[in-house]
Amino acid sequence: MLSGTQGRRELILSHMRNAQVAEGVRAQIDLHLDRVRRRLGFDVVFVARVAGGERRIEAMSAAPGFPTDHRVGEVRALRDCPVVLAAALRDPAAFAGQISEADAGPDAPDTVVGVALHASNGSLFGALGGIVSAPVDMAAITTAAAAMAVSLDLLHDHAVAAQRVRGLLHEVIREQRFYPVFQPIIDVATGDVIYREGLTRLDTTDDTSVPQLLAAAHSVGMGPALELAFARAIIDADEGWGDNAGIAVNLSETTLHSAEFDRFLTQVEPGLTVELTEYEPVRDYRALAGVVARMRAAGLSLAIDDAGAGYTSLRHILDLKPDVLKMDAQLSTRVDTDPEAIALFRALQTYCDETGTVLVIEGVERHEQLVALQSVGVRYVQGFHLGEPEPRLGAQRG
Repeated sequence: MLSGTQGRRELILSHMRNAQVAEGVRAQIDLHLDRVRRRLGFDVVFVARVAGGERRIEAMSAAPGFPTDHRVGEVRALRDCPVVLAAALRDPAAFAGQISEADAGPDAPDTVVGVALHASNGSLFGALGGIVSAPVDMAAITTAAAAMAVSLDLLHDHAVAAQRVRGLLHEVIREQRFYPVFQPIIDVATGDVIYREGLTRLDTTDDTSVPQLLAAAHSVGMGPALELAFARAIIDADEGWGDNAGIAVNLSETTLHSAEFDRFLTQVEPGLTVELTEYEPVRDYRALAGVVARMRAAGLSLAIDDAGAGYTSLRHILDLKPDVLKMDAQLSTRVDTDPEAIALFRALQTYCDETGTVLVIEGVERHEQLVALQSVGVRYVQGFHLGEPEPRLGAQRG
């Protein structure tokens, strides 16, 4: 366990800096693998890390058009990876304690080649190899493996740091070192709260922010786990308001595509609104639309958050057909002073009226903004002028 909140903050910041270095290293390895594949005649060649009885593909190069199920990030048991088994047959001592003679078997297929990969200190990193359709110069592939030692050192250091970050994140989730706050979305025509957006605050004394923690979580494959831990805390705390307003939680596309979210859908009550965050581009609109359809079948609604900012594009609106469209706060700051801004909001309100979409304007912090928005028919707003984020009743933090 890490000692002190400052240590946690430094770990996260250091990991994110090193992640950029690691991406550069992976880019160099990708170029190296492309050269190895073309020069030595591989159909597919990859670098695999070996640890804990499994191998993980860290980098890969495949010939154009060659069909393969392999992908970067793929994990398999060592006994199920012919490339690692071929490497173990060539160098049993390198894989001692990792692969038994029975698993390695007496022979490797002629189409599979593998050699051990070592870090510069001689420790085993994994294997380099792949699929070939003709004999390969084994001396050349061994030389190619040796040339990667320094790059493997950097990847190893990053992997160690990533494991420490995972440990920190498990600790944060297990001990729930965070708490929810809620900010109302107001119907200015009636003064009613139509729903509350659940937000998260970290229960620490350091300078780590929620965006930093989420970025670190996504970089080590724990983004869905952390986002859904935040969401569950928000749902569990939704009581004591004295009205029937719903709540919303913020989730990313990565989380919506995850197995964790599939389980979440079977556990959550109808009526929840999911606000799709804007920090990453949508990779596959058709697949995401399928997730949204399953959400709606479970009684959930979709809100597009921070429209007009980050990676949130007009295609989000047209392809996903959100129930709620939330305009980014930066767009509303000048609505009372800029005729073009007010024209934009007038057009957006017309679109939402015609499509049955609820338009919410974020970032309303002044009375003048509110008056300008009401003048073009905007009815639903969110911002400090109408209500700050606060814990539920009876759950204030000291």
